[in-house]
Amino acid sequence: MATGNFLNNNASLIYGVEIQEEWDYEDLKENLHYELEQMAKDSKNFQDNVDFTDEYEKDCNRNFPGKVITTLFGKEKYYSRFDVTVNVRIEAIIRSGYYSGVNLDWNAIVECDGELYDMDDEVFLGDEPIAEYTAKLINNWKVKEIAKLTAEIEKVFSQNSINLKVKARFSNGETIYEEVKKTA
Repeated sequence: MATGNFLNNNASLIYGVEIQEEWDYEDLKENLHYELEQMAKDSKNFQDNVDFTDEYEKDCNRNFPGKVITTLFGKEKYYSRFDVTVNVRIEAIIRSGYYSGVNLDWNAIVECDGELYDMDDEVFLGDEPIAEYTAKLINNWKVKEIAKLTAEIEKVFSQNSINLKVKARFSNGETIYEEVKKTA
C-alpha cells in the first residue's frame, strides 16, 4: 500500500521542500520565521508582534507530524454593538512528508473576546437577535480576513519551496505530483 508524501490541510498548493540534513530543516525554520516576521512588519494587515514557536501542531496526523514555527496576528476588529473584539491568528506549520521532505501549511484560529474558534467553526454570541446578527457579521469578516492574511503568507511559502499540486492519486494511495509554475 502506498500513500501520498504530503499532507496539505489548508494551503492552496503543496509547498514542498526537500530536506537532506537536520541543518536544512533548522535553516528552513529560521529563514521562514525571519521572512514571515518581515512580511508582517511590512504589511498593513498584520500586527507587529510575531510569536516564534516551536511546538507540535494541535491534532496532527501521526503519519505527518508538524511543528508550528510562527504565529502571526491579524489586526483586531471591534464590534461596538455587542462590545466584542475579534482577531485572527495564523500559524505557519512545517509538516513532515511521509517518505521524504517537508511541506509548508497554515492553520487559522479566530479569537473572539478570549474564546478561541477553529477557522471552520461559527462564532456564537447568544440567541438574542443582536447577538445572532453580530455573529453573522463576524463570521463573514473572518472568512475574508483569513483569505487576505493567508494570501500574504503563501507568497512567502512560495518563495521558499517547490509549488506542487496533485496530478493523480491512485486507488492504492500512490500520488503523482506536478510542479506549478511560480508567478511573480
